[in-house]
Amino acid sequence: MAFILKHAEPIKLCIVDDIPAVVRGLSQRIPWEEHGITVAATAANGEEGLVEIRKHRPDIVLTDIRMPFTDGLAMMRTILAEQPEIKLIFLTGYSDFSYAQEAVKLGAFDLIVKPFTRPQVMESVLKAKEVLERERSQAEQMRGMEQKLRESMPYLRQEYMRLLIRYGSRQQHLSQQWDFYAIKMKRGDFCVMVAEIDFLRNVQLRWPCQRWS
Repeated sequence: MAFILKHAEPIKLCIVDDIPAVVRGLSQRIPWEEHGITVAATAANGEEGLVEIRKHRPDIVLTDIRMPFTDGLAMMRTILAEQPEIKLIFLTGYSDFSYAQEAVKLGAFDLIVKPFTRPQVMESVLKAKEVLERERSQAEQMRGMEQKLRESMPYLRQEYMRLLIRYGSRQQHLSQQWDFYAIKMKRGDFCVMVAEIDFLRNVQLRWPCQRWS
């Protein structure tokens, strides 16, 4: 099941190959736009590819594995060090088996063996797109939960302190709990003082919990 982000920006694709006809065929003869993908850049070798990738920051890179100047593997090592979330798909021949093995070890998303068809390429790129969207959806959900936790922390901290005063806690648990609730208190012996505030409800209405907790 695909997790599609609403109103998401198009996925950016970069195509790198030293054969111009391959670049033209992959960039112009596949209806990428119909699938929410835009060809952000093309390059003729790994050296040019690095320049274009740093400039356009694509989400997916479709690249030949053996090219002049800088090959696909060298480009991959540099890219993943700078953009570890990027998805790299390699075009490889049967004679490039050792290169393909190294690409897999480095974390290539997929390998497409030559000769290939355009539907094969599209299928691989769409799989990468689906994974990217799922990862982004999960990251967005995580950011939302973290935001809710930050907003709720004053109230959670207050409830924890209430329970701590009433029931106590084991010493070995305190440090971890205080770190979670961001309670800045020196470790060691301490005493508890309980104060009762007159007209507490009025105080709560006048000053939010963040101000008086």
